[in-house]
Amino acid sequence: MANLYGMVNVPNAVWINEEGRIVRPPEPAGASDGFRAMDQKTFAMPEEAVAKSREVKRAYLDGLRDWVARGEASPWALPKADVLPRMKPVTADHELAAANFALARHLHTQGNRAEAAPYFAEAIRLHPENWSYKRQAWALEDPPKAGGPEFWAAVEALGAERYYPPIHMPVG
Repeated sequence: MANLYGMVNVPNAVWINEEGRIVRPPEPAGASDGFRAMDQKTFAMPEEAVAKSREVKRAYLDGLRDWVARGEASPWALPKADVLPRMKPVTADHELAAANFALARHLHTQGNRAEAAPYFAEAIRLHPENWSYKRQAWALEDPPKAGGPEFWAAVEALGAERYYPPIHMPVG
């Protein structure tokens, strides 16, 4: 699913109607960058960051509920013309990254961890914005890495760039 729809992080969702048409392309399912305000030692978050994160999640879920109840009449169900421009194209490098990642996972599950490492690294090199590749590779190498210093260093390296793209729904 992630490769088919270009999902590169969790949580992510894609809305598909009963006819199989995408009505909202992959986007963070109510997630926000509020976690970046977290104290990395205590995991405490400032109350304003918690409130903003809850607000974004609530807006997303309210939009989802509205679409479920009203279908195409929901303002959150995008017209066909608006869906494609929001989709991120899958490039040849992304396809090659997916193949490298699949091979790495296979080698790892077969107990060939050392042989898997260069394929994980190549997948990440080819598709650096794919946080799922990074976090899964870190978790398989050493589970605490997926949320540890390696993760936080990569997030901090983003600078002002967002970890989660904004959802295009009114918040607040």
